[in-house]
Amino acid sequence: VTPGRGCDWRWAKEVDVFGSSCYPTGAFHEWDAGYPSPGQSVSREECIRQEVLFITLMYDYVRCAAGPKRLVAAAEFQGGPKRWLGRVSSPDDIRRWMLAALSSGIQELYFWNLRSEIFWDEAYGFGLLGSRGDSTARAREAGRLAKSINRHAELFHSGRVPKADVAILINEDLWHFMQARGVREENLGSHLSYTIRGIYKMLWDAGVWVDFVEANEIAPEDLSGYKLIILPFPLAMDDDVFDLLKNYVSSGGVLLSEACPGRHDRFGFARPGGLASGAEELFGVEHRSVQLCHEPRQPPRWTPLELSYGQIRPAVRLRGVGSFTGHSVLPSLCIETFTVKDSTPILLCEDQITGVVNDFGRGKAYLIGTLLGHAYTAFNDSATQEFLLALLNTAGIQPELCGRFPRRRRISRECEAWFLFNMTSQNIIEHVKVEKFSRVEDLLGGTMNIKSGTIKIRVDPYEIRCLIMER
Repeated sequence: VTPGRGCDWRWAKEVDVFGSSCYPTGAFHEWDAGYPSPGQSVSREECIRQEVLFITLMYDYVRCAAGPKRLVAAAEFQGGPKRWLGRVSSPDDIRRWMLAALSSGIQELYFWNLRSEIFWDEAYGFGLLGSRGDSTARAREAGRLAKSINRHAELFHSGRVPKADVAILINEDLWHFMQARGVREENLGSHLSYTIRGIYKMLWDAGVWVDFVEANEIAPEDLSGYKLIILPFPLAMDDDVFDLLKNYVSSGGVLLSEACPGRHDRFGFARPGGLASGAEELFGVEHRSVQLCHEPRQPPRWTPLELSYGQIRPAVRLRGVGSFTGHSVLPSLCIETFTVKDSTPILLCEDQITGVVNDFGRGKAYLIGTLLGHAYTAFNDSATQEFLLALLNTAGIQPELCGRFPRRRRISRECEAWFLFNMTSQNIIEHVKVEKFSRVEDLLGGTMNIKSGTIKIRVDPYEIRCLIMER
């Protein structure tokens, strides 16, 4: 799965079961904070966070592409080391990976494979078992989970992940433009994927869940069910997409766009004025300038060589104004500035406007003149996450939490599965309200005691627990 690619929606329409393989170890991106240098050890904790992000993003993407009429499969699923020198998966890994995948909506799971591979560069890798013997700790844990899941087969086969409040808009035409490098800067496809991944992680870490929708596959009535749509790095976009978004916003939706909306049409032709006319109308601005910007730390991860004086802006922060006073954003790759027509400034770069909000019909359209996702994954910039969450709050979007636990759900007619995440270094104990349920069972550990409509639950560091909630 590649975030930003739209062909998954077309492929899914041709099959009854749609899925993706899943090999979580080594899930870092080379731009990530914490990406190890040669000779440097990598922390277990950071690896776990990266693996869970990799799994949930992948299967949320696959689930959304598959839609409600197709089964979602995790196949192949990593059972052992990646090849002969890879780290051997622990029982904790197997449990965490399986629960993370279940939380994103998978309905089938197939390990690759039972015994280790026997040939060439994959020899001695991938198996739940080795070349000899009938049992390993990881195989026993996979079996324990399989038995527990199958006791609730109807829930995990038919139970659906609730529709999210937030959707990220994918556009296959934009993806093709980025792949073809329709402008001379390198790695445009990588930047599109990376900002999507960063936005997803900012929200996932906070407990705000995300769906993905494809512009050419979504019906206007389906789009209207989301409180907020995010438009990532929409550098090349056709007028019909802006017509779709104008209809969504005018009907009461909230749109958040990153820099350069419709600077090119889907064939790569430039737009007079630097933005699509539909974008100018929707966001209430005119394009003023766009320029590369330096990263805040050296050595740079993606910034090209500056071969002409003043080509790249110095590293800077965008300052919140108006209702976003006190917030700031770390810009990445580029900074676009605007001339306001009907909109209200919300972000400034020095004295230039880099973010606006525009009332459009019954909704609002936000335009941010940079890429938001990079700051969080590459530099752990919590201020950018706080800005994004504050913006979502204006649309009535709150994290789904049980105390300090981010909670995801699978819902069927008779019961629910609650997935509680602790991706911190501390044990977390919470009293969780369960008044609407008559019985609560830990998927792996028996019935829980309900007192006055509340259960007490502990989740160890970097672990996931799954509760089965019976009405």
